[in-house]
Amino acid sequence: MAEPIIETARLLMRPPRECDLDGWAAFGADEVATRYLGGVQGRPEAWRSLAGAAGSWSLLGFGVFSVILRETGQWIGRVGPLRPEGWPAAEIGWGLLPAFWGRGYAIEAATAAASFAFEQLGWDAIGHVIDPANQASIVVARALGSHLIGRTQLPEPYTKDHVDLWGQSRAEWRARHATIPARPSDGSVFTVSNSVDAETEAAIEHGLDGYNQSQVGPESRRPLWVTCRDAGGRVIGGARCVVLWQWLLVNWLWVEEAHRRSGLGSDLLRRAEQAGIAEGCTGAMLNTFSFQAPDFYRSHGYAVFGKLGDFPVRHTRYWMSKALAPTVD
Repeated sequence: MAEPIIETARLLMRPPRECDLDGWAAFGADEVATRYLGGVQGRPEAWRSLAGAAGSWSLLGFGVFSVILRETGQWIGRVGPLRPEGWPAAEIGWGLLPAFWGRGYAIEAATAAASFAFEQLGWDAIGHVIDPANQASIVVARALGSHLIGRTQLPEPYTKDHVDLWGQSRAEWRARHATIPARPSDGSVFTVSNSVDAETEAAIEHGLDGYNQSQVGPESRRPLWVTCRDAGGRVIGGARCVVLWQWLLVNWLWVEEAHRRSGLGSDLLRRAEQAGIAEGCTGAMLNTFSFQAPDFYRSHGYAVFGKLGDFPVRHTRYWMSKALAPTVD
């Protein structure tokens, strides 16, 4: 039976081979790559790991893929379906050499592997076992559409590891990855990238601004800063705001740690609000995180009108507002 090969825009994914040992060993010897995978391994251990990965294909008909850059033929990591004995879920796992982090390769490969698990292997669900401190892997899991299920337990010899289980069902995957209907053949070209040139950005920005202005009139966005310095001239706190559509948007409010709980934060916020009122604002709006200062803003009359859980993981982001009225002396 021919081995399965998956090709994505930039990657080739195939079952592991003996010629992958150098890359496999380099991965195992890298402290950063293995920080959440049990620590570094010597080359003999890496060989056993490679052999085990290859053996999974013989025993189960699936396993992790070696991930190869199509452009250069270089081995950059291993990604794919796993189902070790005693594992809490059938898993899509990933691990790339750190030199190739931050380029979207893990998401690209894991997306292809998840599709393989659902559509070729017939899995009903996929999971990802992730250390709560492993923010990079959490980003990948979220990009796949997976959500936090909760704390889980691994089999021996990993029972002392504190790990979370992330995952999603096949129905959730298919809903997220439904085929985009084809457009008429009008010559349109779609591009997905991490950046665009100045001309493209300006065209989109001006187009959106033009539509907004047709609905609400010209946008009069004005910056507003409130800062505080100590007797020596050093900045110890400040607020960065924007006045827009008769609203005061409080984007930043910061107080140096030594001056927190001294009333400085309250002074900065009040001064910003008064400056906003002088600019014609009738309301103030801000967002904050559960690990920042929602209670501080509540004490100043702000109420929550929206929130997003697990952003970042295990924390909540709040959107808050209050009405502004001129102070009566």
